[in-house]
Amino acid sequence: MIVNGHKIKPDTNLMGVDFHNADLRGANLTDSVLVGANFEGADLRNSKLQGAYLKGANLSSANLEDANLIYADLTGCNLEGAILRGSTLEYTYLEMSNLKNCDMENSNLRWSNLEGADLTGANLTGSDLQGAILDRVKGYK
Repeated sequence: MIVNGHKIKPDTNLMGVDFHNADLRGANLTDSVLVGANFEGADLRNSKLQGAYLKGANLSSANLEDANLIYADLTGCNLEGAILRGSTLEYTYLEMSNLKNCDMENSNLRWSNLEGADLTGANLTGSDLQGAILDRVKGYK
């Protein structure tokens, strides 16, 4: 799969690449380096981002419904308004991330680290947070 002139495949370096509003449905970016990449408004439904390094990436308003983000590093990411319904985020790093108004209904967040994240207005209905680290989280009750 080629998107915006970049080959999409597992274990690749796409640091800082602009995927604004891109169609990445079903993309396999397992173990890829996506630090600082721009996925604002991108369609990542059913994508595989297991073990991906997305530190500081912009995923605002992105659709990550049913995505696999196990062991992904989303530290400091902007996920404001993103859709993560039914996504698997086990053992995922979400420290200091902006998850305002994020739809995470029925997501698996078991053992993930949300320390210092902002969950103001986030929908966590039916989500599994067993073992999740929720220290200093904003907007979560």
